[in-house]
Amino acid sequence: MDIKLPLVALSLSFACLFGCTKETEKSPANSSRVVSPHSVGADSKKPDGPQGFVGIVINQKLDPSNSKTIGAVFEEYRYFKSREWKETRNTAGKVYVDFKGMFSNTPIAKSLKDGVSRQGVEVKFVVEPNGNFYVGMISRIDVKTDGMMSLYPLEDGDKIIKMIYDNKEISF
Repeated sequence: MDIKLPLVALSLSFACLFGCTKETEKSPANSSRVVSPHSVGADSKKPDGPQGFVGIVINQKLDPSNSKTIGAVFEEYRYFKSREWKETRNTAGKVYVDFKGMFSNTPIAKSLKDGVSRQGVEVKFVVEPNGNFYVGMISRIDVKTDGMMSLYPLEDGDKIIKMIYDNKEISF
């Protein structure tokens, strides 16, 4: 009996992990870049830094700044209390690099009233099999007092990216 409960919980976790991914029909915009896990320049990956596609994506640049890498900008954004990068793949061969940044500030009163204790953003970068790379989706993250996390896709993703690059506070 003790063995079945963790296995059920683990199975449910994997089901949510692979079943909760949403892909938009948005085609690569002008922020599209070609990346490859095999041909990385000498300065684009440090041996003790992130590996795989996470390491590659964080060393790319988006249109808001041709001089700063994605990793540097997201690390310098002063309103993130925590940052997490994760790589996942789907069966069609696309690679997703997800960035989750949780804010250091308290949610606005309306969100607190709805039981939200923390907020943040998730930026989903898509790396296609041909090497094209783009921002596929940006979502608001709400974490409730019971620990449940909900993601809500945002239509103004370009605005969110610009606010991160400009180091301006994001609030929902």
